[in-house]
Amino acid sequence: MDNDQIAKLASLDRNIFLTKTKNRQYLEEKKALTDNLKLMCEKCIELHTQGTTDPNRKKERIKLIKNFIN
Repeated sequence: MDNDQIAKLASLDRNIFLTKTKNRQYLEEKKALTDNLKLMCEKCIELHTQGTTDPNRKKERIKLIKNFIN
């Protein structure tokens, strides 16, 4: 193996490592954003159903909000 081939392999290894690192960071960020969104959705549902005393109407509102989110 000559120096050119060794350099290409080293570069390829580095690129693979960087790609794996970026993918891991992306997945961690995506999970954090998803968790934040779920928390916001729960608070939104709480706020929009606070004044509702009728259980059927409350269920309907929750259903509408969840459908809107998805």
